[in-house]
Amino acid sequence: MHPLVSKAFQSKGFNLSDLQPSGNIVTHIPTSKKYLTRIATGQALPQMKGEAAGLGAMSLTSKNLAPKLIGLEVEGGEGGMVSEYWDLGGKGGGDYQRELARKIAQMHSPPPALEGEEVGYTGKYGFGVPTHCGISELDNTWEESWEVFYRDRRLGDVIKKINDNDLNAEWEKMKNK
Repeated sequence: MHPLVSKAFQSKGFNLSDLQPSGNIVTHIPTSKKYLTRIATGQALPQMKGEAAGLGAMSLTSKNLAPKLIGLEVEGGEGGMVSEYWDLGGKGGGDYQRELARKIAQMHSPPPALEGEEVGYTGKYGFGVPTHCGISELDNTWEESWEVFYRDRRLGDVIKKINDNDLNAEWEKMKNK
Protein backbone atom coordinates (compact mmCIF):
# COMPACT_ATOMS: atom_id res chain seq x y z
CA MET A 1 0.00 0.00 0.00
CA HIS A 2 1.27 3.48 -0.87
CA PRO A 3 2.68 5.34 2.19
CA LEU A 4 0.27 8.28 1.79
CA VAL A 5 -2.71 5.89 1.65
CA SER A 6 -1.40 4.15 4.77
CA LYS A 7 -1.06 7.53 6.47
CA ALA A 8 -4.66 8.47 5.52
CA PHE A 9 -5.95 5.23 7.06
CA GLN A 10 -3.80 5.63 10.18
CA SER A 11 -5.00 9.22 10.68
CA LYS A 12 -8.52 7.82 11.11
CA GLY A 13 -7.42 5.16 13.60
CA PHE A 14 -7.21 2.15 11.28
CA ASN A 15 -4.75 -0.60 12.17
CA LEU A 16 -2.82 -1.33 8.98
CA SER A 17 -2.65 -5.04 9.80
CA ASP A 18 -6.49 -5.10 9.53
CA LEU A 19 -6.38 -3.94 5.90
CA GLN A 20 -6.16 -6.14 2.83
CA PRO A 21 -5.28 -4.24 -0.36
CA SER A 22 -6.25 -5.50 -3.80
CA GLY A 23 -5.36 -2.93 -6.45
CA ASN A 24 -7.01 0.33 -5.51
CA ILE A 25 -9.64 -1.39 -3.32
CA VAL A 26 -8.76 -2.04 0.32
CA THR A 27 -10.87 -4.29 2.52
CA HIS A 28 -11.06 -3.73 6.27
CA ILE A 29 -10.94 -7.39 7.36
CA PRO A 30 -12.85 -7.11 10.68
CA THR A 31 -15.86 -5.38 9.06
CA SER A 32 -15.53 -6.49 5.39
CA LYS A 33 -16.05 -2.82 4.48
CA LYS A 34 -14.29 -1.72 1.30
CA TYR A 35 -12.42 1.51 0.60
CA LEU A 36 -11.27 3.12 -2.64
CA THR A 37 -7.73 4.49 -2.72
CA ARG A 38 -6.15 6.89 -5.18
CA ILE A 39 -2.72 8.38 -5.71
CA ALA A 40 -2.21 11.57 -7.70
CA THR A 41 0.76 13.63 -8.83
CA GLY A 42 1.29 16.58 -11.11
CA GLN A 43 -1.84 17.96 -12.77
CA ALA A 44 -4.01 15.21 -11.24
CA LEU A 45 -3.26 16.41 -7.68
CA PRO A 46 -5.43 19.58 -7.78
CA GLN A 47 -8.22 17.48 -9.30
CA MET A 48 -8.00 14.99 -6.42
CA LYS A 49 -7.96 17.82 -3.86
CA GLY A 50 -11.14 19.20 -5.44
CA GLU A 51 -12.74 15.77 -5.37
CA ALA A 52 -11.89 15.37 -1.68
CA ALA A 53 -13.33 18.81 -0.87
CA GLY A 54 -16.46 17.96 -2.86
CA LEU A 55 -16.97 14.67 -1.01
CA GLY A 56 -16.54 16.52 2.29
CA ALA A 57 -19.07 19.18 1.31
CA MET A 58 -21.59 16.60 0.08
CA SER A 59 -21.36 14.77 3.38
CA LEU A 60 -22.42 17.98 5.17
CA THR A 61 -25.63 18.40 3.22
CA SER A 62 -26.81 14.93 2.30
CA LYS A 63 -25.85 11.80 4.17
CA ASN A 64 -25.22 8.76 2.00
CA LEU A 65 -25.39 10.58 -1.35
CA ALA A 66 -21.70 10.16 -2.02
CA PRO A 67 -18.99 7.97 -0.56
CA LYS A 68 -17.55 9.34 2.67
CA LEU A 69 -14.04 10.77 2.49
CA ILE A 70 -11.81 8.88 4.90
CA GLY A 71 -8.68 10.93 4.38
CA LEU A 72 -6.43 12.92 2.09
CA GLU A 73 -2.70 13.14 2.66
CA VAL A 74 -0.49 15.41 0.56
CA GLU A 75 3.27 15.61 0.72
CA GLY A 76 5.21 17.61 -1.80
CA GLY A 77 3.73 17.06 -5.23
CA GLU A 78 1.98 13.80 -4.40
CA GLY A 79 -1.31 12.93 -2.69
CA GLY A 80 -3.11 9.86 -1.43
CA MET A 81 -6.88 9.75 -0.90
CA VAL A 82 -9.13 7.15 0.72
CA SER A 83 -12.93 7.09 0.48
CA GLU A 84 -15.65 4.56 1.03
CA TYR A 85 -16.07 2.17 -1.89
CA TRP A 86 -19.56 1.82 -3.31
CA ASP A 87 -20.34 -0.97 -5.74
CA LEU A 88 -23.09 0.59 -7.84
CA GLY A 89 -23.55 -2.39 -10.15
CA GLY A 90 -26.90 -3.50 -8.68
CA LYS A 91 -28.60 -0.10 -8.24
CA GLY A 92 -31.72 0.85 -10.21
CA GLY A 93 -35.48 1.07 -10.21
CA GLY A 94 -37.96 3.85 -9.52
CA ASP A 95 -37.59 3.89 -5.72
CA TYR A 96 -33.82 4.24 -6.00
CA GLN A 97 -34.17 7.05 -8.57
CA ARG A 98 -36.66 8.96 -6.39
CA GLU A 99 -34.37 8.64 -3.37
CA LEU A 100 -31.39 9.79 -5.43
CA ALA A 101 -33.35 12.85 -6.65
CA ARG A 102 -34.35 13.68 -3.07
CA LYS A 103 -30.74 13.42 -1.89
CA ILE A 104 -29.44 15.58 -4.75
CA ALA A 105 -32.01 18.26 -3.89
CA GLN A 106 -30.96 18.05 -0.24
CA MET A 107 -27.30 18.30 -1.24
CA HIS A 108 -27.96 21.65 -2.90
CA SER A 109 -29.52 23.19 0.19
CA PRO A 110 -27.35 25.35 2.44
CA PRO A 111 -25.15 23.20 4.70
CA PRO A 112 -24.50 23.97 8.34
CA ALA A 113 -21.50 26.20 8.99
CA LEU A 114 -18.55 24.36 10.47
CA GLU A 115 -15.86 26.28 12.26
CA GLY A 116 -12.55 26.14 10.43
CA GLU A 117 -13.93 24.71 7.18
CA GLU A 118 -12.24 26.28 4.18
CA VAL A 119 -15.05 25.21 1.85
CA GLY A 120 -17.96 26.14 4.08
CA TYR A 121 -21.18 27.75 2.93
CA THR A 122 -20.82 31.49 2.29
CA GLY A 123 -24.35 32.37 1.20
CA LYS A 124 -23.03 32.76 -2.34
CA TYR A 125 -22.81 30.46 -5.36
CA GLY A 126 -19.52 28.67 -5.95
CA PHE A 127 -17.09 26.54 -4.01
CA GLY A 128 -13.98 27.20 -1.94
CA VAL A 129 -11.57 25.21 -4.11
CA PRO A 130 -11.35 24.39 -7.81
CA THR A 131 -13.06 21.19 -8.89
CA HIS A 132 -12.86 19.36 -12.19
CA CYS A 133 -15.02 17.93 -14.94
CA GLY A 134 -12.68 15.31 -16.35
CA ILE A 135 -9.35 17.08 -16.71
CA SER A 136 -10.91 20.54 -17.11
CA GLU A 137 -10.63 22.71 -14.03
CA LEU A 138 -13.88 24.48 -13.12
CA ASP A 139 -13.94 28.11 -12.07
CA ASN A 140 -15.72 28.07 -8.71
CA THR A 141 -15.24 31.73 -7.80
CA TRP A 142 -17.98 32.80 -5.38
CA GLU A 143 -20.73 34.94 -6.91
CA GLU A 144 -23.72 36.68 -5.30
CA SER A 145 -26.03 35.68 -8.15
CA TRP A 146 -26.79 32.19 -9.51
CA GLU A 147 -27.27 33.75 -12.95
CA VAL A 148 -23.80 35.32 -12.89
CA PHE A 149 -22.20 32.14 -11.50
CA TYR A 150 -23.75 29.89 -14.13
CA ARG A 151 -23.26 32.34 -17.00
CA ASP A 152 -19.69 33.42 -16.24
CA ARG A 153 -18.16 30.59 -14.19
CA ARG A 154 -19.69 27.63 -16.02
CA LEU A 155 -20.70 28.58 -19.58
CA GLY A 156 -18.42 31.59 -20.06
CA ASP A 157 -15.37 29.79 -18.69
CA VAL A 158 -15.86 26.87 -21.09
CA ILE A 159 -16.25 29.25 -24.03
CA LYS A 160 -13.11 31.13 -22.97
CA LYS A 161 -11.15 27.84 -22.82
CA ILE A 162 -12.28 26.85 -26.33
CA ASN A 163 -10.60 30.07 -27.54
CA ASP A 164 -12.49 30.45 -30.83
CA ASN A 165 -12.99 34.02 -32.12
CA ASP A 166 -16.35 33.28 -33.81
CA LEU A 167 -17.70 31.51 -30.74
CA ASN A 168 -16.45 34.34 -28.48
CA ALA A 169 -18.22 36.91 -30.67
CA GLU A 170 -21.51 34.97 -30.54
CA TRP A 171 -21.14 34.50 -26.78
CA GLU A 172 -20.71 38.26 -26.27
CA LYS A 173 -23.97 38.84 -28.19
CA MET A 174 -25.88 36.14 -26.33
CA LYS A 175 -24.64 36.06 -22.72
CA ASN A 176 -26.78 38.87 -21.34
CA LYS A 177 -30.03 37.67 -22.92
